[in-house]
Amino acid sequence: MSEEKSPTLSVIAPLHAQLLAEMNKVTRKSTMIKLLKTAAHNNLKSRYVMLKDKLYVASALDPRFKALPFLTDEARDNTFSRLVTEAAGLEPVEASNQQSDGDGAEHIEPVEKKTTALILLK
Repeated sequence: MSEEKSPTLSVIAPLHAQLLAEMNKVTRKSTMIKLLKTAAHNNLKSRYVMLKDKLYVASALDPRFKALPFLTDEARDNTFSRLVTEAAGLEPVEASNQQSDGDGAEHIEPVEKKTTALILLK
């Protein structure tokens, strides 16, 4: 579904969380490194604020990140609740069968409406 040259949306939130955690770690290095880490952390913290809910949902739907280990328990529960609410609001999708006559003409016959269910595994 993705490759390194074009990662999917679901990778952004875990990577962002990992970068924030690394920039927040205190090391016994020079004062300059501490200042750089603090500046990088503050800059990264202000990014993706408006998109965080969408990024969390995208990560929850990706099998690699479905447990959302980079989130707090509260944020994880809110994300799964949001997913369940959105899935419950999905409308039924009408499918159709396409049949072809011997003359090359296609006929579309409606099929019964099917609903889509989303099962979340924690």
